[in-house]
Amino acid sequence: SHRTNPTPPGCSLPRASMLVGAAIVAVIIGPALAAAPSGAGCSSELMQGAIDITGLPSPYYLAGSGGRAQGDHLNITHNAGLSLFSACEEEWKPESMAQLQLLGRTLSMTIDLSGVGCACNLAFYLVSSPTRDWSGELSRGTDRGGQPPYYCDANQVGGQWCPEIDIMEANNHAFQSTLHRCDAPRHRHYDFCDRGGCAQNTRERSGAYGPGSQHSIDTMRPFDVETEFLTKGGALSGMRTTLKQRDQRVVLDHSDCNEGYLAKLTDAMKYGMSLRVTYWGDQAQTMAWMDIPPCDWNGCSGENAGHAVISDIRVTSAGENGPEAWVVADPKDKLFGQLVPEDVIENAESFKVLHDQGVAEWDHVRHFVRHMKKQDIDALVREAAQEEKRQKHGAAAPSAPLPFAGLPAMPSLPPMPTLPPMQLLTLPPPPPPPQAPVIWTAVVARYSPFRLPALASAGWPLQIALFAAAVALMGCSSVLAGRRMWPSPRRREDEDDSRGRVCRRRRGGLTFERAPLVSPGGVSPLSGSRIEAPSPMRRPSRASQLPSPPTGSKLEFLQRMEACIE
Repeated sequence: SHRTNPTPPGCSLPRASMLVGAAIVAVIIGPALAAAPSGAGCSSELMQGAIDITGLPSPYYLAGSGGRAQGDHLNITHNAGLSLFSACEEEWKPESMAQLQLLGRTLSMTIDLSGVGCACNLAFYLVSSPTRDWSGELSRGTDRGGQPPYYCDANQVGGQWCPEIDIMEANNHAFQSTLHRCDAPRHRHYDFCDRGGCAQNTRERSGAYGPGSQHSIDTMRPFDVETEFLTKGGALSGMRTTLKQRDQRVVLDHSDCNEGYLAKLTDAMKYGMSLRVTYWGDQAQTMAWMDIPPCDWNGCSGENAGHAVISDIRVTSAGENGPEAWVVADPKDKLFGQLVPEDVIENAESFKVLHDQGVAEWDHVRHFVRHMKKQDIDALVREAAQEEKRQKHGAAAPSAPLPFAGLPAMPSLPPMPTLPPMQLLTLPPPPPPPQAPVIWTAVVARYSPFRLPALASAGWPLQIALFAAAVALMGCSSVLAGRRMWPSPRRREDEDDSRGRVCRRRRGGLTFERAPLVSPGGVSPLSGSRIEAPSPMRRPSRASQLPSPPTGSKLEFLQRMEACIE
């Protein structure tokens, strides 16, 4: 046994050698292991590397495809989609999706969009994911359209609704920030959201953003994006996005978004929102809402869809970069770098602003001013001092930028070319309008009852038609009136007067005949003899129409004649 056979003294030498070798390995390999990026031990195919975010506990991981994270850099390619996770997972677990609480805080990053052209969209945004169903249970979604499990946004992409805050949707021609509120949720389940949202875009300011040094933000070079989530009384009251490059600033302050709209995003931000990074785009018309104009109709493909870089992501609390103040920002001003007095700021007549810059007047002198953080003011003063030092030593220095950062420089115009003298073109006179015949004009002017200016301007054919209609109307009226004044012979035959006589006008003379009317007793009123009344269905015979000889006295005969005449 080992107790009866102790280890020989020579065996202790190899053990010491092993200890010395381990120490040497630790000295050589230790610094290399310390220099390895955080999260390097994650070997999941779902994870695209670990990324460091200053101000948040490390490490964080990016799950999805189309990008690669290392240290504080993220290289992302076209058709990529990545979500931030707080742990390395082999599959999409909702409890590992990082929930960023940014209310009252500032998120900053550095962006390189030089390869992201028109019709492309590099999006960096927050959503209230993982989403939940109507009962409050986590929902993977059924018709996601290529989106990851538990995804939602304010346009129901992937089939589920939730609040969305687009910190950046951009290419190298346009940059847009948008807030999307939703209706009040039930069990954290949303039924509808504002698709359009409250947006602000750099294309609304000419010369503020784009490729080339003529823009305040030259997108062919990296620039910083700083987004502040402002609060009032614990509720979200504003979002201010500032694009920075050298000493230039472009601010999207969302001043058109009212506080009531923004306040509806407060609960979602307090609970925490998931960070999502995508790079998408295809045909130009699908991105026209964001970048046309200034973009043309080229699609997102080939060299137009190069890679992008997001780096140095930082989350800071409000006020960590120093308080903001209004400062004189013109390097040529004697008061350059000095703060604007409070009494001047409070006087609306002497202090005019547009977003984060303006003009202040005191002591009868006007000054260009900007709203800046203290550290930015110090950097601006240092740059101006270095510029002045270079000029004193005669060193060639680049032209000084405009003191008013948000406004682009006026481009120099080429000389106006000499134009040939103008030649007047002689056009033939227009053809005269059709003239009415003289006869019709005279007739219409004298007899037409429709002589109105509006009808006269319609032309003579319409007047003729109206005149013919008027004549036809008057003719019909005359015919109707004539029939009433002169009844036909047939009608005169059938008219019976009250005395039982039928009066006829025949060849200019009056005749009368014995009436078919008889007395109630069937006795003739003239002769007193009983006669039979003729049938109303049978016309009287020709003999009954001959004149009857007068009977009775002469006075009765005259009375009958008078009655007949009447």
